[in-house]
Amino acid sequence: MIEPLTLTALQSTCNLIVARALQYDYNVYNHLYTLHTTGMRAGDLFALNSIVSKNTTSIIIQPQKNNATRSIEIDRIAPAWQSTIKDTNGKLAIYSVSTLIRHFNNLTPYPNLHVQNKQIATHIFRYTYIKYLRDAGLSLAQIKTIIGEKTTSAINMYLNASLYVS
Repeated sequence: MIEPLTLTALQSTCNLIVARALQYDYNVYNHLYTLHTTGMRAGDLFALNSIVSKNTTSIIIQPQKNNATRSIEIDRIAPAWQSTIKDTNGKLAIYSVSTLIRHFNNLTPYPNLHVQNKQIATHIFRYTYIKYLRDAGLSLAQIKTIIGEKTTSAINMYLNASLYVS
């Protein structure tokens, strides 16, 4: 039987991928850093170019998949992107999801990472971030708000999922 990765192993893997990205390509690093520190989906990065509202410390975005709006602290976004986000008319050069996953696959130490029977790539950051928030003592309702999910059952799905390498 294959043992699932622990939260510590997931965090170490995410940190390694982001560190490799910094050496690999600075724009890829900005994408992966932001996924790692916010738990966003790769496709939700596009929402950074259509901010619902913002103030000096945070932004409100409307993620994909009809999820709830989500508040993100600007200082959790890649430092190179922060000034563009603060600029009223600034637009980020966001990679397509398929391009980002191709780059991710060049960086990951686990090309065969699975949750249940489905192979995942950049979603490792979301799973890890949600598990980290729960480990830090946040309630399901708090995590739901931070992540932008509509239901706590979606949060439970992430928390109860086993990630493993095959």
